[in-house]
Amino acid sequence: MIAIFSKGISGGVLELAREAKAENFEVLLITDEGSVDKMSRLKLFDKIVGIPLREMYNSRKLADHFSEVSQRNKIETVFSCYDPFGPAVCDILKTHYGASSEFDNLKLCYFKSEVRSRLKADGVDDLPFFLIHHLKDMELLKDQVAISKDSRWILKPSFGTSSELVSPPLNSFDELFQFYVSALRSGRQHIKEMRHNDTNWADVYLMEKYVDGEEYSVEGICSNGKVVIAGAVQKQGLTIINGIRSEGVNFAPIKDAEHFQALSDLARKTVCALRISNTPFHIEMRWDRTASRPRVIELNPRLPGGLLCNIHKDRHGVSLAKLFLQARLGVQMRNGEPKIDDRFYGDLPLPTTRAGIYRGVSIPNGFDQESSKLGDVDIIDFLADGEVLDPSHSEAYFAHAYIKADSEDKFWSAVKLCEKVSPIVD
Repeated sequence: MIAIFSKGISGGVLELAREAKAENFEVLLITDEGSVDKMSRLKLFDKIVGIPLREMYNSRKLADHFSEVSQRNKIETVFSCYDPFGPAVCDILKTHYGASSEFDNLKLCYFKSEVRSRLKADGVDDLPFFLIHHLKDMELLKDQVAISKDSRWILKPSFGTSSELVSPPLNSFDELFQFYVSALRSGRQHIKEMRHNDTNWADVYLMEKYVDGEEYSVEGICSNGKVVIAGAVQKQGLTIINGIRSEGVNFAPIKDAEHFQALSDLARKTVCALRISNTPFHIEMRWDRTASRPRVIELNPRLPGGLLCNIHKDRHGVSLAKLFLQARLGVQMRNGEPKIDDRFYGDLPLPTTRAGIYRGVSIPNGFDQESSKLGDVDIIDFLADGEVLDPSHSEAYFAHAYIKADSEDKFWSAVKLCEKVSPIVD
């Protein structure tokens, strides 16, 4: 049996569970109490353990929960598919499985400022940044940093999940100050405390120089010192679908071969600088138009979210989830043949447009006929019947559209067609 920590459906948890089941492993899911019912409906997990919401971001409490669970179940290893659980899982791997110091390095990757410091120290990426612990740190920055429309900055939590409390590009110190004060007043409803080295990282913010350019991500895995690049995707950026914010479209291939090579090379250097192994990685980058090179925005030592695992498996024949199992368990598995498929692949998250009880997906009349002319379009339902939908949540998706098309024009036409898909709610 393997154990997976995840809050609901996130970070490749479905792909990891499916690959584990295909290899005849039982799968135990450790999640928040509120996600137990909906995850049970998916029928992917042999056992599900719910933990109180107030204890989700307390590493010590999570380790205690695991100790109790491991006494009742023979668990071979444990995985994290949700960033806030990552530090606790690193501690568990060291305590329960005698893991080496590589998991100390892995743990540091969950703190964005630690990643930034290591990359700068190793000469991999020198993007300017500052740490902000208190309001007085913000005051001191007035004399150190020039912020303007020609020199914009971003503010974000050093420890966090997804785009929670990440500012837009800021054009002035006043904008920076106002966003920081607003973030402090929010109280970070989900993450009250994340202690590491006597610091509560829930209160630490990272201010870094904004990089103007296209957004990319590179996914892969590092196993026993060898870095395997599964592929790279480009993100269109935030879009509005039926008045609701969506993360945008992840798509491949990247037509510029030099861009692809530069992104892959930087990913390898980043993983080596962070000294991590036996882990997948999802590295977010931007192409710096001024410097004509990619810059690292952040690294997440986990499987990617959405359908990126599917894109890399279908396009390149690389199953990140299977390689993750293989690396962590130390067993040889039958892997697919490497390949290159030059069709356009894409993942479009479809945001909740109505509040209520979820009952399925509403497909417009003529959708199948229109989509078949453009390529292969699958609407993949991520939710279970009976889940409560709340469109006020900025990243609540009821489904993802998975698109394969022979040309770029057909691909984007399919994207527009999928924006008409909506949830059925009571």
